[in-house]
Amino acid sequence: MEDRIPRSTENKSEFYDIDNQIKESESTTPQPTSSDVTNSNQTLEKVDPHDLEETVEKLRSKLEEKEEQNQKNKDRYLRALADYENLEKRTNAERSRLLKNATSNLIIKLLDFADTLEKARDSFVDSGNEQEVLKDGFLAVEKHFLAILKNEGVEKLNSLGTPFDPNFHEVVSVRTDSGEEDNVILEEVQAGYILNSSLLRPSKVIIAKK
Repeated sequence: MEDRIPRSTENKSEFYDIDNQIKESESTTPQPTSSDVTNSNQTLEKVDPHDLEETVEKLRSKLEEKEEQNQKNKDRYLRALADYENLEKRTNAERSRLLKNATSNLIIKLLDFADTLEKARDSFVDSGNEQEVLKDGFLAVEKHFLAILKNEGVEKLNSLGTPFDPNFHEVVSVRTDSGEEDNVILEEVQAGYILNSSLLRPSKVIIAKK
């Protein structure tokens, strides 16, 4: 019996110690006060749904403005790129035109030389055997010159015996007693030439008229 009493007393003491610890813990834990609850309610009341919608709408409006500005910048870039490409095309076209005109002007001057060669050649017709060597040499020069022109895209128009075409021929005279059909070319007074299918100089011709 004497041994049990101390144990009982010891257990009871431990129970009191545990109970005191729980009470102390409860007393040190902060409890929400009525002031805290009031402040929390006031914060919730300050959040106005209308204000949230207005804020979202402002953000959406700013986003749309940025997207619109980006689209404008893209359109400006595309227009500038198109303008540059068009300018480059016009520059290349102008350069080609200038080169073509320069070539055309040079060739037109050379055509006068071709006329001189042609007249000289005609003067050798039925001239006699003593001039055959000179004639052959001249014909070789003329052939070579015409080959140079052809390499540059220049070709002589063959008009004799063909119908008159105002796009390639210029009438300088008519003959009424040729026996040919109207507007047939009887003679070339001056040869015509084309450059890459474009007329350089029309043929000056004599045509038949009944």
